[in-house]
Amino acid sequence: MGRVIKLECIVCGRKYPYGQGVTLHIAGRDLTFHSKTCTIKFVKLLLEKIPEDKLKPALKETLNEFKKLLEERRKLTQKKL
Repeated sequence: MGRVIKLECIVCGRKYPYGQGVTLHIAGRDLTFHSKTCTIKFVKLLLEKIPEDKLKPALKETLNEFKKLLEERRKLTQKKL
């Protein structure tokens, strides 16, 4: 039997098997979290630390991308009806 690789959540410190949990690749780093709850805690704190003048353009672009995706999904749904 092979050895199970364990990762450690950077938020809560819990150890969990490789292949489970959430990994984000941000700014050239791999960040590992054992659950989506820990991921959200980290991302929320990270976003709060970004200066507003730097965050606004990225927020606007991200909102626009999701708006376009929702519009495309609605169009597909309407075509199926």
